[in-house]
Amino acid sequence: MTTTFSEPFLRLTREHAAWGAEQLETFNEFLPMGEWSADLGQCLYRQSGRELRISLLGTFDTDEQSWLWAWANPGFQGSPVARAAESLRAYGRTHGLPEFTSELLRLAAHEEPRRAAETLAFTAMGVLGASGYIGVQANPSARAYLLPDDPRSPSPNRTRSRSPVSCSPARDCSAAPPGRSSRATSPTTTCRCAGRPTA
Repeated sequence: MTTTFSEPFLRLTREHAAWGAEQLETFNEFLPMGEWSADLGQCLYRQSGRELRISLLGTFDTDEQSWLWAWANPGFQGSPVARAAESLRAYGRTHGLPEFTSELLRLAAHEEPRRAAETLAFTAMGVLGASGYIGVQANPSARAYLLPDDPRSPSPNRTRSRSPVSCSPARDCSAAPPGRSSRATSPTTTCRCAGRPTA
């Protein structure tokens, strides 16, 4: 079991750190903390009166301390909501990044497994040129990580063009009921959560 990410992956994370942190501040201002709901079959996320088209990156199992990519999740394989994760897998294959090509990443040996999950989402945001990422408590033992794929979200503050990751409605499946929403942060800062308390 590895206790850290590969050096090429960490290099990629550092490459996106400056613009990514600034972009997350912009995105968090655009999408204030609050109650949320999601319809993954329709690729829709609602929070604080806003509705966005999204893609599911993956989920972090807080009990097992593991990350499962949406492309590897039997409930989402091949569906429109997993397209961003599919794009990451293709990028990982091309660039030799096991973090994007391994179905399940065991993060328990990392010093801070939750921060490792945030790092995966942050780096994915950078690679795909997304305007931010959203981390939500989907159920008591799982966090879902989503990427906005909506022209209404603030454009990334960099010159590199955004990778196309479109999500079109395909089937009717819903995420967990409304719950807590967390503000996305760069991996070097602490996540802040708000919304309805969990039991």
